[in-house]
This record gives sequence, structure tokens and C-alpha cells, in this order.
Amino acid sequence: MMLLRSMLVSFFLLSMSISWAQEGFPGREKFPDIPYIELEDFYKGYTNNEYIIVDVRSQFEYNVIQVKGSHNIPLGNDDYESKITALAQKTTKPIVFYCNGRRCMKSYKAAVQSK
Repeated sequence: MMLLRSMLVSFFLLSMSISWAQEGFPGREKFPDIPYIELEDFYKGYTNNEYIIVDVRSQFEYNVIQVKGSHNIPLGNDDYESKITALAQKTTKPIVFYCNGRRCMKSYKAAVQSK
């Protein structure tokens, strides 16, 4: 009986991990017009100072951990759009938005709101 339970739990975990891998980043499906950067390409651009990086998470989340050199402009702030506009006027570099986690939609929403 214990072996059967172990096998069932293992099968469940395997099927969940396969499902999660297929799901990938769900925001990509919901926001097909928003371009994204793969992590390896982002890292290359980051190390070459090719981007302006905007962390759209809350100030608290930013204070816990952030990408070095990023700007914290929380998506929920009333002055979000004016701050993004001001930042865009100061540079010709692409602005890259991020939040943490595979399911985080803030970066996609930030990009839509900033168009």
C-alpha cells in the first residue's frame, strides 16, 4: 500500500512539473504584443549596460532584493506613467521592465501602460 501511495505521489509531482514546464510564462500568452528578453540575452545586455531596467514591484519588494542599478517605479503608484515618461526622455536605451516570478504580470502590464 505504501509503495502504491509513493508511486501515485511521484506520478502526481511528475505530471505537475510537466504541466508547469509547458505553461512556462503565462503572461506571454496573455500579452502577445509585448516583446520579452530571454534571461541569457538580458544578462548580456545588462553586463554591457544596454538597458534601463525598471523594477515595477512595490518598494518593500525592491528593498528586499533587486537587480543592481535598476529603478524602482512601482506599477501601483499614481505617478507611474509620468515617471516612466520622464525616464524615457532621458535615454535612448530600451527600457526593460521586470518583476519576480514566472506568474508575475506586473512587468507585462507596465509595458502595456507605458506604450
